[in-house]
Amino acid sequence: MASKTHTETGAHQAEHGSSFPPLDDTTFASQIFWLVLCFGILYFVLAKIGLPRIAGIIESRQQKLDNDVETAERLQSESDVVKQSYEKELLDARKASQQLAQKSRDQAKAEADAVREKAEASLQQKLDVAEKNISDMKSKAMANVQEIAQDAAEEISSSLLNIKVTKAEVKSAVTKAVKGS
Repeated sequence: MASKTHTETGAHQAEHGSSFPPLDDTTFASQIFWLVLCFGILYFVLAKIGLPRIAGIIESRQQKLDNDVETAERLQSESDVVKQSYEKELLDARKASQQLAQKSRDQAKAEADAVREKAEASLQQKLDVAEKNISDMKSKAMANVQEIAQDAAEEISSSLLNIKVTKAEVKSAVTKAVKGS
C-alpha cells in the first residue's frame, strides 16, 4: 500500500469538514438529543433494574449483619452464663477440696492422737510396773537392810559390849531407829 501524501490528506479533510466532530456546532443539537436519550435510558434501566437489585443486596447483607450481631450477642450472653456457672463450680470445688483437706488433717490428727495416747498409756503402764518393781525391790532391800542391821546390832552388842540382847529387843531398837530417821 502506498503511503498517503499531504495533498491526499487535505482532500480527505475537505470532504468531511475541517473541525473535530464532537465540537462541530452543526451537529451539536443531535449530539445533545442522543446524550439526553442515552442518559434517560441508562437512568431508567438503573432505576428500575440495577438499583433495586443493589438495594436488595445491601438490605439482605444488612439483615445478615443484624442477625449475626444478634447471634453474637446471644452467644456472648450464653457464654457469660456458662462462665459464671464454671466459676461458681470452681469455687464450690475449691471449698469442697479445702473441706476435704481439713477433714483429712483432722482425721490424721485424731489417729495420731489415738496412737500417741495408746503409746502414752503403754508407757505409763510400763512405768507403773517399773515403779512397783523398784518399790518392791526397795522394800526387799530395806527389809534386808533391817535384817542386816539387826544382825549387825546383835553382833556388835555381844562382841563389843559383851551384852546379851534378844532378837526381839534388837528388832525393836532397829525399827525405832529406821522410823525415827
